[in-house]
Amino acid sequence: MAKKDQVVEESKDQAVEESKELITQNEEKAIATVTPAMQSLIAAIEALPPEKSAGIMQLAETLNPKQEGFGEMEDLRYRPPVVKVKQAMTTIAPKAAVNGDLYSSDTGEIFTKPLEFIPLYPYENRARFPTGSMKPDCRSEDCKTSIYGDDCSKCPDRPWKDNQQQKCNNSVNIIAASLDFSKLYHLQFSKTSSKAGTAVLRQSRNAGQKPFERVYHLDTDEVKGGQGVYYTLSTSFAENGDPIFYPTCKALHDVFQEQRVQLKEDASSRISDSSKAIDNLDDDVGTPSDENTPKGDFTDL
Repeated sequence: MAKKDQVVEESKDQAVEESKELITQNEEKAIATVTPAMQSLIAAIEALPPEKSAGIMQLAETLNPKQEGFGEMEDLRYRPPVVKVKQAMTTIAPKAAVNGDLYSSDTGEIFTKPLEFIPLYPYENRARFPTGSMKPDCRSEDCKTSIYGDDCSKCPDRPWKDNQQQKCNNSVNIIAASLDFSKLYHLQFSKTSSKAGTAVLRQSRNAGQKPFERVYHLDTDEVKGGQGVYYTLSTSFAENGDPIFYPTCKALHDVFQEQRVQLKEDASSRISDSSKAIDNLDDDVGTPSDENTPKGDFTDL
C-alpha cells in the first residue's frame, strides 16, 4: 500500500474511532439524564407481569426525552393532550364532533363517553384573559406568583375579590391515565366545571385513598344559560383501581412532579433574568372550556 493511501486509511480509522467515542459519550449522557422518577417508573414496569405491562411500556417510551427523529430538539417536554369539549362556538374541532363531545387537542380523537381515567397528578394554576381574547396575557403556575413576578394576592384581577369573579380564573388540572396506561390525558376544570375537578380530589381524600387508587368517569352535562346552551364537565367515581398498578401510578406521579418543579424553576429564572419581560405564553389555548365566553383553555405541561 502506498504511503499516501496508508495515511488516508489511518485517518479514516481515526475518524471512525472518534465517532464511536462520541456516540458512546452521548449514550452515557442520555443515561445520566434519566431522572430518579423515571428510574422508579422503569423499575415499576419491570415488576409488572407481561400481560399487564404492554400499555405502560408504550407510554414510558413516549415520556422518554431522548427519542429518534427530533434532531437537536432534545429539551422538548412531553405534554399530555388536553381533553376538550366541543361547544357551539368551537371553531377548531374534529369535523365529526357534535356539541358536548370530548376530544383530544392533539390527535382529534373523539372519546367515547364516559371517558374512564385514573388521576395521576393534580395541580392548580390560573390565567387572565383580556376581554375578547382567547390568549392569556398573564398566568401563574402556583396561584401565588405571576410569570411577571407579581404577587397574585395583590392583583386587582385575581379570581375573586369582594365575592365577585374577576378577569383571572383558577383551573384545577389533573394529569390522568387510561385504564390500560397506554394514554395520558390533561383534564382541565375551569369556571363552572371546576367543581367536577375538586370532586375527584375531595372524594378520594374522604375515602382515605390516593387519587390514583381509584377509577373515575369524565362526562359532559348540557346547561342552558343566558348565552344559550353550553356543556360543562362532570366526574363520577367508577371503581377502585387495580393494586398491581399502584407503584406505576406513584412513579408517574413523581415524573410529573419533577416536570412541574422544573417548570416553576424555569419561570423563576426567566423572571430574575428579564424582569417584566416575559411574553412567551406558548400555551395550548383553544375554545372556551365550558361556557360561551371569551375565556379559553390553557395548559403548561
